[in-house]
Amino acid sequence: MNLLKTSIQELVACIQPAVNTLEKIQGAWSAMSGDLQGLHDLFENNLNNIPPLALEELQLKKIVEYWNQLKDDVDFFRRNMYMTTMPPRDTIQGTLDKLHSLGN
Repeated sequence: MNLLKTSIQELVACIQPAVNTLEKIQGAWSAMSGDLQGLHDLFENNLNNIPPLALEELQLKKIVEYWNQLKDDVDFFRRNMYMTTMPPRDTIQGTLDKLHSLGN
């Protein structure tokens, strides 16, 4: 029983960093969602009162570059987030030896 408890604790220890990272990402996306909803609500009924956008083309290109970089970074993270340190593996003999030593 102790061996199973130890294995479960090792599994939890292996996935905990990923869980922490996902919680942070979830918080960031939630904050962005709130910001976008706030902008939507602010301008929803005032479309005629929005001042004209006077950004230089260079500034617009930079914004697009930043968004594209964010997209690439998020895509890289999604493709690689499953990679973690492999949990320790025991052979059947190793498990039997541990069980035997617990009995003594």
